[in-house]
Amino acid sequence: MQESAESKSCLLIRVGRIITIGASCTALYRILFRMRRKESVYIIRDFWAVFKEEWNQSTALWAMTTSYMFAVEARFANTSVNQIKNAFRMA
Repeated sequence: MQESAESKSCLLIRVGRIITIGASCTALYRILFRMRRKESVYIIRDFWAVFKEEWNQSTALWAMTTSYMFAVEARFANTSVNQIKNAFRMA
């Protein structure tokens, strides 16, 4: 059975959201920190500027973090609460 173009595009959108979460979070926090310091901020324009600027580093960091997290999850039997506690201990 062939997949429809619609289901393929939905998959690309979902994967795209996961891949860009590192750069998105970085841009979000940078804008929030600027706002907190009472700097002049154009939210959408500045968000996209930071997103583009930090894309490579944030995406690499996000990939390393998630791959490590999944490796730990695969190796040790942990509850979700213990997983979060361990993450805070390691940070």
